[in-house]
Amino acid sequence: MLNISFNTIYADNYNWTITLSNVDGSSFVFSGDQTVDFNQVINLQNVYQVGTVEFSVTPVSSMYSCTGTTVNIGGGDLDHPAIQVNPVPQIDLPFTAPIEVCTGSTIQVTANSSFVGLEGFSYQWTADLTGVTTTEPISGVIGSDGNVSLPVEVINSNQQGSVIFHFTPFAVGAESCAGSEETVTVLVNPDPVGLLLAQNATYEICSGEAIATSGFHISLQSNAISGTVAHWQAQDIYNVTGADVTVEYQTSTLPADIMDILETVNSNEQGYVIYKFWTTLGDCMGEYQYVTIYVNPLPEPELEDSAICVEQIGGTVFQITHLNAGDFSGGNYQFRWYKVDASGDILVATVNNNSVLEIAEPGDYYVIVSNLNTSCTAVSNTVTVYETVPANSITTTVTDAFSDSATVTIMITGGSNGEYLYQLDEGALQDSNIFSGVSAGEHLITVVDTQGCTFLQETVTVIDYPKYFTPNGDGIHDTWNIVGLN
Repeated sequence: MLNISFNTIYADNYNWTITLSNVDGSSFVFSGDQTVDFNQVINLQNVYQVGTVEFSVTPVSSMYSCTGTTVNIGGGDLDHPAIQVNPVPQIDLPFTAPIEVCTGSTIQVTANSSFVGLEGFSYQWTADLTGVTTTEPISGVIGSDGNVSLPVEVINSNQQGSVIFHFTPFAVGAESCAGSEETVTVLVNPDPVGLLLAQNATYEICSGEAIATSGFHISLQSNAISGTVAHWQAQDIYNVTGADVTVEYQTSTLPADIMDILETVNSNEQGYVIYKFWTTLGDCMGEYQYVTIYVNPLPEPELEDSAICVEQIGGTVFQITHLNAGDFSGGNYQFRWYKVDASGDILVATVNNNSVLEIAEPGDYYVIVSNLNTSCTAVSNTVTVYETVPANSITTTVTDAFSDSATVTIMITGGSNGEYLYQLDEGALQDSNIFSGVSAGEHLITVVDTQGCTFLQETVTVIDYPKYFTPNGDGIHDTWNIVGLN
């Protein structure tokens, strides 16, 4: 509010005019006489710059009809300078919403302003500390281009602290023009507490299992501050798939589990994954912690179909079979053998460190193999044990007799579920029942089956005759006989 009055000598009237610079004149009265009081509110057009108000006043004597000398307030008159209208200082703070810093750091707050025409601005500041200590003063005055630097430490390492800064700007040379107080809040976080990780414990899982089955879980210590986030990442991997060293995980919902499904690459060797863990609270990070998850390979049992041998009449078993789960030598294993049954699978036998089982009954079988050292278990494939009745006789047919290339065809009678192999003399076994290019004379035919139930032999004679003879007494081709006849 600008309120101006004039005193005159020998004058009972006066006239006045007003000139504005950077002052809002939308509601101003720019001229008047003694009947019009100059009592008006001053508002700057540009609130960042100084404004001026200039007056011209002329005294008048109505008694003598005389006009006095005009007095200018402003307009370059050094004796009567213009009225200066100072802007109310304002603060441009770097942030308004609360920010977070870590204990042991230094808070930096810079106050800026953009005012023209004044000698400068200063800021009076104070800091209210809660749960925080500092080695520096908590109040002072800074210039318009200055900043507050306040190192802080939380008092309680398990509790968040805060600093509330109060800034009040004022103009240098116009201290009565003080701006509004502005406040900013800085939250001071302690170093995040670590996770509840038993780093010296041994965590083991079986190949293909989730890590949670080892009993390992991610949880915060009881004194953790709300908002603490847990992070983890695979750091080192050996003989394992299912983990990725390039991916970082995080969660604030705890306790939590690592969802990686780990499998061994080499089924004969233990693998491992080393995980790195840390916590954050805002931008504050806790110390690294490490846990190793060991991954034990699964047993790999593999069975093959087999057969028992039974008599055709009466069905008496005369030869049992063996199911072999594989090579498990050098380990400590338990084998639980089952026979499939519609009313529920039947446990046939439980044996340790022997992967072979005698079977005397037909049916479908499987085995569950457990590593007694690692508790890792695997189920084999299901196989069938058949009843095989042996063949009981052989019939041979010789074609192309009296030629250089006879053919012998073998037929068997009796038997079931057998896969037969045929042998001529001491030659190799073959699955074809036909032998070609058989020479003249007696030959031994042998028939077996792959189940070991059939073993038959029979002699076959191939007849031939010489194409010529030379009875000249030299002992070579002197006689002629049909080969293969007695």
